[in-house]
Amino acid sequence: MPGTRGRQIWRYFKRIDGSLIQIVEDWGRIPPNVLNDAKNDAVTHHVAHFKMLPIRETSVCPYKIASWYGFALSQRALAIGCDLDKKILLGVISAMTGFLKEEGVDLPGETQALLWTMAKNHRTPNLDDFAIGPNGLYTSFLTARTAKKAQRNSLI
Repeated sequence: MPGTRGRQIWRYFKRIDGSLIQIVEDWGRIPPNVLNDAKNDAVTHHVAHFKMLPIRETSVCPYKIASWYGFALSQRALAIGCDLDKKILLGVISAMTGFLKEEGVDLPGETQALLWTMAKNHRTPNLDDFAIGPNGLYTSFLTARTAKKAQRNSLI
């Protein structure tokens, strides 16, 4: 993936992996090819996102990359019998919360816990009404960032 956007996406992957390593004690159980495949899934979803929706991207959104990568990695880990899916989602939410903090947005712990619970429910039978998927998780963080920016702008 050449170009500035490609380098930016891979920098986000590196930062997200750093958060995951801190949360997922058994990180070494996930083979490198599974990590790479999940990253490719996220990039493929990223491209499809722009083909499907009327979006003009001026920079890469870390929340998109983190959410799509986290859910893809969670699914791929389960597919190989690695039961780290819930910890992966927790690590991704931690990374996304860190991105928000860098932008001056504090996401309350209760909200983080709710998002994690809803993300875990994504693949749980009979809990669809209490779940959030990758696009919903991305949108939740984007909304938090956008609301904070709007609040700042209204004070100017």
